[in-house]
Amino acid sequence: MLGRVPAFEVDMPENVAAKRDRLAGLPGDVHLVPVRFESDDLGEALTGAGFRPELPTMFVWEAVTQYLAEADIRRTLRFLSAAASGSRLVFTYVRKDFFDGTNLYGAGPLHRRFVTGGVWHFALDPSEVEPLLREHGWSEREQVGAAQYTERYLRPLGRELVVSEIERFVAAVKDWPGISPRTACRPSSPFRRPPAARRTTPNRCAGCTPSSSPSPKALSASG
Repeated sequence: MLGRVPAFEVDMPENVAAKRDRLAGLPGDVHLVPVRFESDDLGEALTGAGFRPELPTMFVWEAVTQYLAEADIRRTLRFLSAAASGSRLVFTYVRKDFFDGTNLYGAGPLHRRFVTGGVWHFALDPSEVEPLLREHGWSEREQVGAAQYTERYLRPLGRELVVSEIERFVAAVKDWPGISPRTACRPSSPFRRPPAARRTTPNRCAGCTPSSSPSPKALSASG
């Protein structure tokens, strides 16, 4: 799928060990990188595995941010701030109004288990995403939620499924020095709707390199 582009799967050490036990014969350009976001240096771990930060990279940070404290989020974003211009980032976050209990979106048991239970630690309001990214040299290109998932991925296939409102996807681009991302040529949407004949998982963006791990605290990078 990636050709000869190297891919780096960042995950907790115990998950990486389990993957290595089960995934025999990984291609030489696929690298499993053990990292604890709370304590390890992400940059050192990736460069030690052969990652080249001077190259434009596609970062996928899916189903991770809610498990981290804000300090760990900002530490990761500081690493991403050094990414090459033109790099892309897609990530998910949990809505703050769900996290603080203002709107449970019909998912009260989930809130009790993950928020009250202390499993999730971080959330954002949609309006907070762009300022947070801008602070670290990134620009939001698109942000989507349940309505967009349904319109773009389910209805074209005639599927009637309920999509959760509590988690949103963001696509961002690393700024080019001296060029405003608002005036630069805007590429097609990272969340573009696939042709109706193509079956695509509803909550995964089309056209990016997805993380293959369903576990939390994982990040994939291809550059």
